[in-house]
Amino acid sequence: MKLSFQFIILFSLSIIFSNNHPIRCGLYEEIFNPNGLRSTRPSMDTYSVSPSGDFYIHYNFEGSDAPSQIDNNDNGVPDYVDEVGIAADYSDSILVNVLNFSTIVIPDDDQKYDIYIEDMGQGYYGVNYLDIDSFGNHTGSSYIIIDNEYEEGEYYTTGIEAMKITVAHEYFHAIQRSYRLQFSAQTLFLYEMSSTWVEDVIYPDID
Repeated sequence: MKLSFQFIILFSLSIIFSNNHPIRCGLYEEIFNPNGLRSTRPSMDTYSVSPSGDFYIHYNFEGSDAPSQIDNNDNGVPDYVDEVGIAADYSDSILVNVLNFSTIVIPDDDQKYDIYIEDMGQGYYGVNYLDIDSFGNHTGSSYIIIDNEYEEGEYYTTGIEAMKITVAHEYFHAIQRSYRLQFSAQTLFLYEMSSTWVEDVIYPDID
């Protein structure tokens, strides 16, 4: 009973806040600005593998898209990148192993899920993109782009906390695509609402 009550409360709150996600998330571009979609994935200097081995986290060493290069644990990978990998693994474990959602049905060629770190711009938290082949057709696989720092003054939620809920939100879009590849204007609110709810389920202490 308690779990059902919590579900209702979180789901109701998600309805209230989901209207902001077309701006925060960037998914609306796929529906309302299809010509603005990327035809190729970002090109990054290197990547790190998440602890589970299921995610590749791509990033630059320098430039405007580079995350902080602080590496307090001296493992050769920036701490921010480490945290992205941990957040991706954790989100996947909750969504698939606890909530019993489907795994990614159509992974890309290397069978890993890719997350790219860029400077997204003020208020733009992240986006889930479908891959597009040379003929302009969706291949079925997808990838995520998130911000490189979520700095104060540009985001309501900032830093590592913003990164965590963004990874959870955008990765749930990838799982949603396992059920229906493309979203429509009529159902966009539902996908955003449920992804907002997932943020609260996976990270209930982050607003």
